[in-house]
Amino acid sequence: MKGSVFKYTVIALFLTVLALPTVLGALSSITGKSLDTGLKGYFDRHDKPEFSGGSFRDSSFQTEYGDWFGSNYKPRGIYIKTYNTLRFNLFGKAHNIIGKDDYIFEFDYVSSELSLEPKNDFSLPENREKMEDYVYKLQRIQEELEKKDKKLLFYISTSKADLYHDYIPENYLIRKPEGSVRGVDYLMECLSGTDVNWFWTVPMAEDLPCESFYATGIHWSRPFEQKVDLEILKRIRELTGKNMKTWELTDLQTSNEPYFRDTDVFDMMNLWNDPFTDTFYQYDTVNVEPEDSEDVKILMQGGSFAIGFREDLWTQYPGYSLDYINYCEYYVDKDRNVTRLGDDWNNLPLGDLVENADILVIEVNEAVISRYSNGYVDALYEYLCGSGEG
Repeated sequence: MKGSVFKYTVIALFLTVLALPTVLGALSSITGKSLDTGLKGYFDRHDKPEFSGGSFRDSSFQTEYGDWFGSNYKPRGIYIKTYNTLRFNLFGKAHNIIGKDDYIFEFDYVSSELSLEPKNDFSLPENREKMEDYVYKLQRIQEELEKKDKKLLFYISTSKADLYHDYIPENYLIRKPEGSVRGVDYLMECLSGTDVNWFWTVPMAEDLPCESFYATGIHWSRPFEQKVDLEILKRIRELTGKNMKTWELTDLQTSNEPYFRDTDVFDMMNLWNDPFTDTFYQYDTVNVEPEDSEDVKILMQGGSFAIGFREDLWTQYPGYSLDYINYCEYYVDKDRNVTRLGDDWNNLPLGDLVENADILVIEVNEAVISRYSNGYVDALYEYLCGSGEG
């Protein structure tokens, strides 16, 4: 009897799960309500295809309908979050690397920190050669900018895998190749032999009122980010010699709600769990505007860490002149207009941007050093120095 009850219960559950997408889909159409939970992150979007005899015969309708249904059926979000939650809580598995004390890491950061891929091992002669060429071009770019009375500032944003190295799971730590050299170490060694204006952000993690990276995020905590952003502004002021508007960090605020990107990676895991971190921090700010303040036009290229500076600058002074290039993916002008670049520097009015800027700022994160600024430094070098040099 007990076996029969179990069997029929399993069958009922199976049929319920099977029928739910059809039932909830129909109810959603009738009520106009989602009847599902939202998911965070990027997902492919597919339009519902229109049926025709031709599309049915060549199977394109079936393929397009399958794509549409797969990304739109109800309760897709509930199923995915439930699956992710069970996988994480029962087996400690997730799309990301889960380290000590539930610190989340993304593979690219761990690979760079431990030189797990050949491109990230700078004991290899071919990688050292590329790095030396990259730094040489930075030096030449700075020299040519100086002739135009313009400046260059280069900085390295640290990674969670660096500052929380010991939190990386042991099965990754033991894979570090013997004698390997991190990209950030060889980059700083090369930069130290030049006059390039550069700095590393790791020292600014000292004396923070909280963690430099939360367990829940891949970007630095807001107090760390705010300290770095002020350091960038300070160095821009020193290099340009202009009396810029700035701001000061004042009272430290706490909240059980994240500030900006404090839970970005946790959110992307799409779990039913509450965040692993329950207290977040951020400094209040006060604007400092000298009576004789001067405007500085900034051209900035980098990744998601550089976005923090962009957002802080525009939050404090919405009218500030900053043109921002994200890798070679898109460009945001000072008026917030976005242009997609499609990994092609020919889609960017580089010459106009350089000539209009007072200072060029380049951000490189430890995890993407082996990308060599996605060709941006090469494009600058060609524009400023000519492709025939070197």
